[in-house]
Amino acid sequence: MKVIVDIKDYSLQEDKRTLIPFVETYRSRSNYVHKIGLVNKTGEIIVEPSYDVIIGDSYTDEDLLVLGKYYQEEGNTHIYCNYDIYTGNGELLLGDIVDFVLSTDRKIATVFVNTEHEHGWGAINSNNVWLVPPGKYDWVSGYNKGYARVKSGKETNGNKDADVLWGVVNSDGLEVVPLEYHNIHNFYDNDYDSIQVEKDKDGITESISFGELSSIWRILNARARKAKEDREQEAEAIRQRISKHEDEKYWETYGAKHSEYGGVYSDDAISDAFDGDPGACWSAD
Repeated sequence: MKVIVDIKDYSLQEDKRTLIPFVETYRSRSNYVHKIGLVNKTGEIIVEPSYDVIIGDSYTDEDLLVLGKYYQEEGNTHIYCNYDIYTGNGELLLGDIVDFVLSTDRKIATVFVNTEHEHGWGAINSNNVWLVPPGKYDWVSGYNKGYARVKSGKETNGNKDADVLWGVVNSDGLEVVPLEYHNIHNFYDNDYDSIQVEKDKDGITESISFGELSSIWRILNARARKAKEDREQEAEAIRQRISKHEDEKYWETYGAKHSEYGGVYSDDAISDAFDGDPGACWSAD
């Protein structure tokens, strides 16, 4: 619930939010138009009042705010909304590509984008990193306690014969519950301690606590770090092998000639002198 107060009874400096919504009222031909913008604690306008709806509040620079503009297509009575997403410091994170915003969990927004290169549901954080790339799954729910449901398949979970698979991703986009469940009950916007999952179509549910999900994440994260370290070690070993091979090849080519000059000249000087051809070496004898 939002409360409208008189500006005389309100202090921007005492507001805990980094950006504060305000409303500018314009007179149109037939009525009054109210548009929403954002100011900072000094009263400076950060986002011009041009929006019709706002979702969320920002208490840190990493929090996300969603602002939307209503519009109608010609010949259509339906009212649509285009959304822009801002960070808590007023930076435009996404604009003109968001068709629908399902939710914001302070620092993560679940959105539907539709562009030439990106299409589908995804989740993005305030660092402009796609935790769940658009289109990776057919649907992504809102985040709750750092977790969101994901779905592969077009039918809803209300259809018992639907050929869909459900899983759960965390705030890093990792699948902590694999995409292999017939149904996962909605836990978004609920203060549950666990999630309910159905492995098969028999309707038998199992509970997975958020504590278990956190443990699974730690295991997966440790595995990911170990895999990264292994990849880096393998890459370094490859670089060393390549370097050793190049050194051996060099000495096979230049080593004998180099010794003729008692190591007086550098490798690069000898190579330049012989134009890369060890056979071009001459002898004072």
